[in-house]
Amino acid sequence: MLSTTQLDQLFAEWKTPSEGRKLIREIREQGPVRELQYRMDGVRTRLVSKKMGRALTAESRTCEFPAIYIRENDPNTSELWPQPYAFDLMVDGPNGGKTRLRHIPDLFVIEDGFIIEEWRELARLVRLSEERPHHFYCDDQGQWHYEPMEKYLEPLGIKYRLRCSDEHPRVFLSNLSFLEEYAYD
Repeated sequence: MLSTTQLDQLFAEWKTPSEGRKLIREIREQGPVRELQYRMDGVRTRLVSKKMGRALTAESRTCEFPAIYIRENDPNTSELWPQPYAFDLMVDGPNGGKTRLRHIPDLFVIEDGFIIEEWRELARLVRLSEERPHHFYCDDQGQWHYEPMEKYLEPLGIKYRLRCSDEHPRVFLSNLSFLEEYAYD
């Protein structure tokens, strides 16, 4: 984990606005904002992180857990925080008006910037883009977007990435898992 001095250096280097700094400090201080939920299609998983010095948990073995596992083994990732924050958003409804949404993303990551990530299965992303095309869409480069969160976080100096589980490199994950017992003393 980064020291306070290292974090302050990143704030200065990346010109993070004061409201973004406040949110990031809150995320790092409070830890996960909710207990993992038991779902019929989910498997709760746990990884003891040497990088973070604590156990990290995920609700999905196919989406969140591989993201955590990859980040744990990525030298460019300084920190990763599952279930980092409960965002309360007012968004445009499909028929006009405003709708209130509560969003708890999967990860907060510090790597080449401050990043909030949400991981979803492709089928769910497609369904969301059909149900709420004014919020969810896939661009020409194949990158998924959740526009309300992107717009909310941008002025705070935090990126939002909506990711698809199909992005996970399955062979790489399998190799990491196989080599894991040899990698740690």
